[in-house]
Amino acid sequence: MLYPRRRWYPFSPKPVLWFAWLCCRLLGLLFGIRREGLDKLPRGSLFVIAPHVNFLDPIFILATLPRPPHFIADSYFVFKNPFLAWLMWMAGVVPVDRKKKDAYAVRQFLRLLAKGEICAFFPEGSRSINARVSHPMTSAVKLIAKSRAPVAILALEGAYDAWPRWDPAPRLPWGRVKVRLADLYSRGWITQAPRSLNDVYVFKKKINLKAEQRRLRNSLAKAALNETNAVNLLRKNRPEQLTRYLCFCPQCAHPVGLTWEPLRRILQCGHCGLELKVQHDGISRLVQGLPELSHSLDYWFDAMEQALRQKNPQELLLACKLSAIIKILDQEDGEPEPASMRLDQSGLALQINSGQMFQIPIETAAKGSAKGSDVLEIAHDNRMIDLISADGHAIAWLILARKLAGWRDYFSEH
Repeated sequence: MLYPRRRWYPFSPKPVLWFAWLCCRLLGLLFGIRREGLDKLPRGSLFVIAPHVNFLDPIFILATLPRPPHFIADSYFVFKNPFLAWLMWMAGVVPVDRKKKDAYAVRQFLRLLAKGEICAFFPEGSRSINARVSHPMTSAVKLIAKSRAPVAILALEGAYDAWPRWDPAPRLPWGRVKVRLADLYSRGWITQAPRSLNDVYVFKKKINLKAEQRRLRNSLAKAALNETNAVNLLRKNRPEQLTRYLCFCPQCAHPVGLTWEPLRRILQCGHCGLELKVQHDGISRLVQGLPELSHSLDYWFDAMEQALRQKNPQELLLACKLSAIIKILDQEDGEPEPASMRLDQSGLALQINSGQMFQIPIETAAKGSAKGSDVLEIAHDNRMIDLISADGHAIAWLILARKLAGWRDYFSEH
């Protein structure tokens, strides 16, 4: 066995866990990651949560907490390759299968909490493309609301600039990241050393799910405030990656989005002719070759969202080349095959070059899950279909599918 699999995934031994934590602490010192208020964290059983804006968020948290935490993470990333699987096991990660209700993973997590450990996770379930907090997952809201343990919210200031979801390359965070205790969301009510799961979690507690979700989202949003304002857009090779962020034209909402013109060093829409000039801390529209007032990333994302909401679904159509992996549920991954895709109101048509063809209803495609920026995972007809984008447009495919399916909030991933 090359690496720990889902059916056999024990907790990492204490020496291994502390070794992984010590390595992250040394990395934190090397890159100048600062900390503020973490000495006020309660001792014993503790939930630590934070907005998820960066792929390196778990490392930033590991590098600053006073003792090793355990994370819960999507099994897709935990078992993506043997090297990553071993690193996650050493760091005490608990894998969870997000394609179904995974009671086993939740109980594993709660057992660690009952042992007095720090249990950390990101309630949104995935990285935010625009550094804004999306709706927390229902399972995460229940886990927090029914917990007897204290819950602390951390703010990862400056983390979004290090590795935003739309940028495929990490940027070294030399002294620019600070992990701060933003709020003690719940002080908990554990009166003695926990001995069982019932001592740290009230399984039958009734909660107002919508109210708890709203409260949690508001608290996380305060911790992630103004993250996009700290992004340096002129870092090496970063301007051309903004086509992943503005995945639809902010003016005409064309699904092909913007393209990067390397000679003129501008973003351009081939459909409506919009031209945008990327600057250090914002983007400005070009009018007759001259830049107007620069606006923030948030401004252009809002413009894109508004344009897409006003767009008639009948006018939206996307056809492109991609790679696809077709596998039977619960079987090992196959090899990517070249394919063609057409996405419109009638559904998602997928033609594999080897001859297979799939007609996926738009409602099914809208229930897919984006894995990073490159893979859209769709469950259809007892198969798991992975659509792989070489240009990082998997999130745009998911947004378009949910727009065409009539979803109200199609910029949220769940």
